[in-house]
Amino acid sequence: MIRLGIIILILSLSACTPTTPQSKEYYSVATDKTASPEVYYPARWVRSPSPIVKKNTVIKSNIKIIPTFHYKLGKSNLCEIATAISASLKYSSYCISTLEEKILDFDLIATPYEAKDYIEENTGIYIVIDNLNKEIRFLSGKNLVPKFK
Repeated sequence: MIRLGIIILILSLSACTPTTPQSKEYYSVATDKTASPEVYYPARWVRSPSPIVKKNTVIKSNIKIIPTFHYKLGKSNLCEIATAISASLKYSSYCISTLEEKILDFDLIATPYEAKDYIEENTGIYIVIDNLNKEIRFLSGKNLVPKFK
């Protein structure tokens, strides 16, 4: 048993001989001996000059840019007109079922707000364009419209 232990000790010591340290190679930083040639492009991207705005001035723009549409629906009921106007603004529409019986010859080039005024004058109904909820409502008369603050 002792012989076996001595043999294992000799084999383990001979197998774990220390290795010689290897030296690491270090390279210097790459540098150019001459300057790189400058490249000139015919076009350059630059920010366009803008006027300097005084700090005390307040810029107010009351002008809304509203697109004009050509609504050419012919003789159609008011619910179809509501759907067309709401689709032009990418809003949803709500129409009372009693308005499906009212027919209007609708061929108009206008903004949705001008079309709203035109329909209100010719039919006597009340139209609400709710920009906050993105909805257009066609109502039969002047109803109480809730306003949230």
